[in-house]
Amino acid sequence: MGLLGKLLIVFNLLAGGGFVYLASQDWVKRQTLTAADLRHRLTLQGLPLENPEPAADAGDPNDPDAEVPFAAEGPGGVTVGSVSKKFLESYFKAVTDNAPPAAASPGAAAPAPAPAAEGAAGAAAGVNKLGSTEPVASQVAEVKRARAALQNILASAEEMQASLARQADSPEAKAELAQVRAVTDPAKLAPYFLSKILLRQAQTLEERAEVFKLRAAGDGARLTELLLAKFDRVIDPAKTTDEGERRFRLADLLITLDTDALWQKRVALVVGLRNYAPRVSAQSARFVELAAQVERRVEQDQVAFVETYYELQKLAIDRTLRVNDSERAKAGLLKQVARDAEVKAQWETQVAKYKGQLADARALVNAALARQAKVEAKLFEVQRTVGTTLDDLFRLEDELARRERGGR
Repeated sequence: MGLLGKLLIVFNLLAGGGFVYLASQDWVKRQTLTAADLRHRLTLQGLPLENPEPAADAGDPNDPDAEVPFAAEGPGGVTVGSVSKKFLESYFKAVTDNAPPAAASPGAAAPAPAPAAEGAAGAAAGVNKLGSTEPVASQVAEVKRARAALQNILASAEEMQASLARQADSPEAKAELAQVRAVTDPAKLAPYFLSKILLRQAQTLEERAEVFKLRAAGDGARLTELLLAKFDRVIDPAKTTDEGERRFRLADLLITLDTDALWQKRVALVVGLRNYAPRVSAQSARFVELAAQVERRVEQDQVAFVETYYELQKLAIDRTLRVNDSERAKAGLLKQVARDAEVKAQWETQVAKYKGQLADARALVNAALARQAKVEAKLFEVQRTVGTTLDDLFRLEDELARRERGGR
């Protein structure tokens, strides 16, 4: 082979190497651009609602380089079938970008750095278990992760106090937080913690009143049941036939779980800014409407109060006049009772005097009657004697008359 042939071979090899190098660089650039475009799309549209189950031959799920099923629309309208775990980790790493250090719970030590795959086991006290950087591949998977994290928070009074402290952004909230700082029993703190979430999710004033009632009764089991029912409603597709409504409910649920900035940032990444912003606006409008309803009810209550007040005032005046009349009548009757008591006392004195006089007269009469009885007895005896004497006299007269007739 001549010199020219050798030069051509060397040139072809160099050209082939250059082509391979340029092709690899182009592939890397394309992958980078595709990932950036997909990340941009996800930021706007959010993660897929659900993903298909991984294939049986998908490999080790713990492999950091393994592909994760991912049913999302990519560049050019092409459906992305899967993404790498590193892509999801880099996507959720934005949650903690430019974020302030996590505050420790009251009385606890400074929190340790949270691991990237912070899951059900949680991290050190004070770390926001909801607003972590743990990657998920779908919105439903995020709901399940949030549910598990929330149940872990409910098991620890320290975690609940740390979460409440992160959300205490008003003087009223800080004043309420000061009242529950001393509570160390999770069962006693859970009703207050759950009520803060459910009050943000309440759609009507009646729902808010029911939550306040359950919190006052300390019914943590019922409050937990209400909150978990909201999770089940978005996790189970059979409970919501319309996918759009399911996405709205999912976004509303996640947004209202925590007001911390890290969590809100994560929710925006999960549901997408195009869904996050309208749902926040809708919730703001709902709160405005609830506030307007409260104002209307206050006005109605004020009108009813004024009407009732005047009625009660009139009734009070009328009854006061009646009471005054009754008091005057009572005072007159009391005076009459006092006078009657004096008269009664006088009468009783006179009766006692008359009873004494009657007793004396009765004694005198009894004595006179006794003497009369003796006199009558003596008189009867005299009468009997006189009667006997008269009988004798009449007998003697008869005998004398008989004798006179016999002498003739």
